[in-house]
Amino acid sequence: MTRILLSRLLILFAATVFGAAAAMAQDFQDSDWSLGLYRNCALPAPDSVSWVSKSGDQKLQFKISPKDVGGCSSDARARNGARFWERAELRQRGGLAKAKTHDIRFQATVVSGFTGREETFFQIHGWTSKCSSAPLVMMRFHRKRLEVHVLKKTSDRTKSGAISRGEKGALVNETKSIKLRRDLTLAKLAGKPLNFQVLFDADRIKPRLTVKMNGQTLVDNAQMYVRDCSNPHVKAGIYRPGKQNKKTSILWFDDLTIRTSG
Repeated sequence: MTRILLSRLLILFAATVFGAAAAMAQDFQDSDWSLGLYRNCALPAPDSVSWVSKSGDQKLQFKISPKDVGGCSSDARARNGARFWERAELRQRGGLAKAKTHDIRFQATVVSGFTGREETFFQIHGWTSKCSSAPLVMMRFHRKRLEVHVLKKTSDRTKSGAISRGEKGALVNETKSIKLRRDLTLAKLAGKPLNFQVLFDADRIKPRLTVKMNGQTLVDNAQMYVRDCSNPHVKAGIYRPGKQNKKTSILWFDDLTIRTSG
């Protein structure tokens, strides 16, 4: 191999590596958002995340089809009752400071799908490479009904690896009100812009959560569990168990703002 050929191959390799890194680091942010989201895991398809224009307004579109296995390290293996996990999701850079109150607002529109099981579209997560934290908040459609799950402290000490289930906590559906059940069906919500407000009081002793949708309270000052080692941060997109959802789901996401006080 000549030196010239070797040099060209090295240049091509470097361009490929740095190009992939730049694409991975890309921020998705609209002019009226207060922060951007970035791709921390590879996306399953070129159109998994894209911008669309509707009535002159730009929206971020998430799309997941059956067998769109996510690019995070845990997605391709069986866990939590699914053979694999489908994911088209972005996350916030940095995190949500503890001992502060965060007013998180965004708009979500279910364009199609979301008819199956556990199709999450918004999370406050706490996982880091040094902290095996469960999601703190998961907002999802499950069997055509909107649910908000909140992490709670549990006394279950069953070991799961090096961490007990008690230390990880357990997610609990906080939208079981009989009054709300008629209002949170997919039939009533699909195709409509849903304006969410998530008030996350990240108090170190008694963290609390309130969630409103179009002004209607879904979760009212619910106590939650946040491990000391966790780094709370926002994630948006579609995340669901594989082999259990038979249809393509499409979500429009817009108007993301976070205001922090305290």
